[in-house]
Amino acid sequence: MRPLRLEVRGFTSFREPATLDFEHRRLFAITGPTGAGKSSLLDAMTWALYGQVPRVGRETRQLITHGAKAMAVQFEFSVRGDRYRVSRQAPGNLGARLEQQRADGAWEPLEDRAREVTRRIEDLLGLDFATFTKTVLLPQGAFDTFLRGDEPQRRDILTRLLGLERYVQAGQAANRSASNSRRAAEVLREEIERLDAATPEAIAGLERGHAALAAHFEVLDARTGLLVALADHARATIEAESAAGRAATASAEATRDAESARDALARDEQGRAASRDERDRLDADRAAVGYDEAEHRRLERETQMLDQREAARRAVDAAEAEQCRAVEAAEQAAEEAARLGGETDSAERARAQAEVASRTALDTLAAAAAAALATERELGEAANAADDRRVSAELAAAERDEEARRLTALDERLSARQEVLAAAGREHDQATAAQTAAQGASDAASERLGEAEERRAERAAALDLAQRQDAAMTLRQGLQPGDPCPVCGEPISHIDPHIPPELDAARTALDAAEASLRHARNEQSAGATTLGAAEADATRAASAVERANADLDAIRAEAAQSGVDADALAKAAEKASVAAEAERARAAAAVAERDRAGGAARRLGMLRASIGDALAGLDAAEAEPGEPEGVHADLDGAIEEHRAASAEAAAASERARTAAERSREAHANVQRAGERRRRADAELDRAREHLSSLGDADVDADAVRAALTATQQQAERHRKIEAALATAAQELAAADARVEAAGAALARADATSTRRADEATGALALAEDARRGLAEAWAAAAVEGAPDATRAPRLLDEHRVAVAACERERDLAAQRLETARADAERAEQMRADAATYDGNAELADDLAHELRRDRFIAYVQREAMYLLAADAGERLLALSSGRYRLVVRDEAFWVVDGFNGDERRSVKTLSGGETFLASLALALALSERLPEIAGRGGAMSLESLFLDEGFGALDQDSLDTAIGGLETLAGGQRLVGVISHIPEVAERLPDRVEVVKNGATSRLVTPGAVPEAGVEPSLTVTP
Repeated sequence: MRPLRLEVRGFTSFREPATLDFEHRRLFAITGPTGAGKSSLLDAMTWALYGQVPRVGRETRQLITHGAKAMAVQFEFSVRGDRYRVSRQAPGNLGARLEQQRADGAWEPLEDRAREVTRRIEDLLGLDFATFTKTVLLPQGAFDTFLRGDEPQRRDILTRLLGLERYVQAGQAANRSASNSRRAAEVLREEIERLDAATPEAIAGLERGHAALAAHFEVLDARTGLLVALADHARATIEAESAAGRAATASAEATRDAESARDALARDEQGRAASRDERDRLDADRAAVGYDEAEHRRLERETQMLDQREAARRAVDAAEAEQCRAVEAAEQAAEEAARLGGETDSAERARAQAEVASRTALDTLAAAAAAALATERELGEAANAADDRRVSAELAAAERDEEARRLTALDERLSARQEVLAAAGREHDQATAAQTAAQGASDAASERLGEAEERRAERAAALDLAQRQDAAMTLRQGLQPGDPCPVCGEPISHIDPHIPPELDAARTALDAAEASLRHARNEQSAGATTLGAAEADATRAASAVERANADLDAIRAEAAQSGVDADALAKAAEKASVAAEAERARAAAAVAERDRAGGAARRLGMLRASIGDALAGLDAAEAEPGEPEGVHADLDGAIEEHRAASAEAAAASERARTAAERSREAHANVQRAGERRRRADAELDRAREHLSSLGDADVDADAVRAALTATQQQAERHRKIEAALATAAQELAAADARVEAAGAALARADATSTRRADEATGALALAEDARRGLAEAWAAAAVEGAPDATRAPRLLDEHRVAVAACERERDLAAQRLETARADAERAEQMRADAATYDGNAELADDLAHELRRDRFIAYVQREAMYLLAADAGERLLALSSGRYRLVVRDEAFWVVDGFNGDERRSVKTLSGGETFLASLALALALSERLPEIAGRGGAMSLESLFLDEGFGALDQDSLDTAIGGLETLAGGQRLVGVISHIPEVAERLPDRVEVVKNGATSRLVTPGAVPEAGVEPSLTVTP
């Protein structure tokens, strides 16, 4: 995958649209201050491809610029020669889509749903989200730790990068599965032991008891019908007597209602007469007021005309005052315009003089800058010569240090391995003794387990016998000689006395035996576990002794290859350290000389850089170098003089511009004042014409307004009387309606009284018939005592309780019988299930054993390190110009130094820049091979790589080495992007993009590029 173009809007600090073009880039830097949004560009690419970013996952709404409603990203890239474009928008991923460019340049849609877009991207790239962020966006810091860290650190990093956690989790799941299967088998066996009572003899006894209860239930059910009929007659009798009582009560209430209706009719007739008297009185009051509506309307029109004349006079007075103010403003504006014209001429002359002084100061600055540049180059050559001497001394010191470290480490390893051998021997003796003791304990636990199983079987048989005896006693209860046998049906001739079995004692004994059995099983399981652990410890101890002896032989052989006796390693290391110290003293002297020259050159360079673009294209060939302090003082003075002259010229130009602007504003004010005067004259003329159109009036205004007030009071009195008349008419109509309704109510009450009396007579006759039916049903049911309607429901309820009790006993007996049969079948099935669980537990134990960290996972990690070392070694050979290769030894990385006879030494002896190149080579190897070694497909060629920081701890020499390695890497077709806030990194790279932060908003700037006028980004955001 190769990036081609990225557009963002509303993403983190990029509020406005920003575009980053990758198409013609090879090696470039994205630079800017911390927090400007450099890494946000990588997040935008990742979100466009996968809909998530490493630092927030899928919670991407928090990436929307503060105050913005939405964010959008559009990313163009190529895969195997084809060009694609992916777009996403949040919130909601409303605009998610993937397109492919056809041969004619048009874009063809492929997917338009967020989830399908992500799936298609993974198919195109061959990388999922986790792999992409570990291969294209390199986590640089992790590879330095991976390269130089200890063995546990490398194993942890490999586990994370290769996703080996899933094997750890699988092993843990296998352990849990084995434990669950063993626990399930144990539960089933305990359940089977509780189901031993479901024997054929107990099932036969349950069948006989169920048949006896069924016969008794049929007898009780036959009597239920007679008692139900008796209860129905009793309920009918009670209802008939109650209905007769209610009918008598209703007849009395109807008589009282008729009397109340006659009283209401008399009251309503009196109210109607009072309403008619009130209406007649209000008619007389209205005639006495004498209101004239036409005169009222005339007085209102005459008052309105008086108000209009007064408003017109006020308008004329206001227009005359505005005309005076407009004339005064026009005269003041003309005077101000004349004064500002003179000030503009003076400011223009001062500006011309300041520009002449600025050009003179610029010529002086150019001469001083040329001398400074020549001096700076001379100092740089002196610093380079001193640095060459430093490099030579440091290389010699490093060689001596490496020799001393190697010999010291070999001596320490020799001592450590001798101690390891002694400790391994002691551990082996202890493990052998522990194994013998564990074997004896395991045999004793197995013997106790057998004894406990025999005792439990004896107690179970005793409980079964007691339960059968108890069932027989249950069947014998209530039987007498001559009764039919509940089993065979034959008459019983005699009954032998039977002693009740001790059922509780048998159960207690079985529970104690089962507890002893569980304890014995736990002891046997613990003994087997202890024995297995002891055997494993003994095996490991023997292997440790063998490895310690092999390591001692290898260390002695390595010392012999170096020409040093194994007993003289410490003296040889001390001699190499003394030689290294002498070389470092020579390097320190060269560093001091280099720093003096370099410091003077940097001070001149920083002062010259402060000039900016004022002297672009300066040629230093015309100037001679001088004494650094004097050249620095001359350049500093010229800069200050040029700055002062430039500031004065800028100030004079600003004053001239301000004066001209004020003069133009004054002339505009003259025009506006004239326009205001013309508008005031026109407004005065219109006000006078309006007043004239209203004419003069000699009417007495006060008299007109007093007459209008009196008429308004008369109108208000007339209105109130009219409202009272309307209310009186409504009340009279209501009184008429009430009288009519009261008469109708009286007629209905009389009819209801007559009907209720007839109903009471009929209800008494029905109650007598019901009493006769109750007596007949009482005799048919053969119930003792006199007929009683209230007692019949209780008799039925008591019978139904007896029937229900018999039915429950019958159903319970049937349920016990069915449960016993089902328990027998279930016990057989549970035995088969327990065997299956035992097999599953054994299989899960085997899988967990294979997935332990010291077996399968360790094997995968070792193979990955060998594969990465082989690939990274070839890359490091190219990056280091044929000097270094990476190899793996003792599960650690070593380098083979081709410039020193293929000497093999630790990666910890590399310098800062060399370490960076080794880490970069290792990161590139993993980025290429991760899909293969992580089990996600074959290796693929990645056309782009982004490094986020990783340069902050490098010195100048290491930075030179690292930049050279990146230039070599980008020499092919690979795109390499470096994210860094360090100015030296950006300046060393041939191409860079700056992220400029302005307040809360960032934008992208390419130095030297000219913005295209009138070109708008193609990215849009849906509101």
